[in-house]
Amino acid sequence: MTDAAANSCIMVIAGEVSGDLHASGLLREFRAKHPSVTAFGVGGEQMAQSGFERLYTVEEVSFLGFVEVIKHLPFIRRMMRRLVAETIKRKPKVIVLVDYPGFNLRFAARIRKLAEIKHIPILYYISPQVWAWHASRVPQIAELVDRMAVIFDFEAPIYEKVGLQTDFVGHPLLEVTKPKLTADEFRESLGLRSQERLIGLLPGSRAQEVTRLLPIFVRSFMQLAKRVDNLKAVIGCSPALSEQYYRDLLQRSGLQHDGIRLVQGQTTDVQAHCDVALVASGTATLETAILVTPLVMAYKVAPLTYWIARNLVKIPHIALVNVVAGKRVVPEMIQYDARPDRIADQLQQLLPGHAAREIMIAELAEVKSRLGGLGASARVAEIVSEMMEP
Repeated sequence: MTDAAANSCIMVIAGEVSGDLHASGLLREFRAKHPSVTAFGVGGEQMAQSGFERLYTVEEVSFLGFVEVIKHLPFIRRMMRRLVAETIKRKPKVIVLVDYPGFNLRFAARIRKLAEIKHIPILYYISPQVWAWHASRVPQIAELVDRMAVIFDFEAPIYEKVGLQTDFVGHPLLEVTKPKLTADEFRESLGLRSQERLIGLLPGSRAQEVTRLLPIFVRSFMQLAKRVDNLKAVIGCSPALSEQYYRDLLQRSGLQHDGIRLVQGQTTDVQAHCDVALVASGTATLETAILVTPLVMAYKVAPLTYWIARNLVKIPHIALVNVVAGKRVVPEMIQYDARPDRIADQLQQLLPGHAAREIMIAELAEVKSRLGGLGASARVAEIVSEMMEP
């Protein structure tokens, strides 16, 4: 360990569930190299397990959509002031910003304006999706951060073009997307018979998403269950929400069904061992692709949020699977298309025995191959180590 690492700290800001997952891998690898270095900032439970000091939790700061952010502006401003003050007080050797661009880029801008801390090196890990919108912000990002670690191969040239040092580290999901149970063990835990088909329902990780999407997802399953015999569904519950939250939501929506099971802490097993998955937009689509399970992506947001996003997004695909593939591999049922009857149609085509299923399986395997190799977290930890050197 170098002198630069002794009795020092780093700051990490990860404001979403996926960021918590990826940052926890980074912290695990980093602490193995520098056990005396402390880490503080914003993060989730997985980061906390590595000894990370959370000034704010993911649950407190994870706001979905433009409208929701506006509602929480007073809290966001208080959080900004406190984090800047803590940066001045603690003077971390490196600041690591993990995704969460709406806040993180503004935070970086504040740091660069303050003489006493503007010299602190900033690493941005998991690029803002500038390829989807705000491509014009790339030069601005290059002025705010010192180095970029990207998880998709097509992102590196975007930043290198403006002179920002950029590393393609591979996708950290490859390290952690592994089922805990075998298919037989998982099905047995759900009490499924061998002839029964299973639909995996993954309506997101945040309360706002789940409240909006779960009724649609369950109704889609119920539509399909009328057409297909021996069909069951399992809901992968977010670790940020209790199982009772889901039960109460189903009860309020009048959607109790004997064929539905709920599991918590087993999302990867749901993705790996269901016959087909219905997945909210986001990281979960890529996890499902890594496990080469056929899927349909569905998503719905507040009407104003959708209208703003529709006018800003500059790419033809929303699902990360399709973005990586550069073409439509999985169906995208967005906003007004996110209707149970239409979703059920798409799911039915991906059940065993259908040609569309075999085509998608082959394309998902190709997507997985484009995500790089294992070891993303170790590579990012090495970058942070390099940036700590005076």
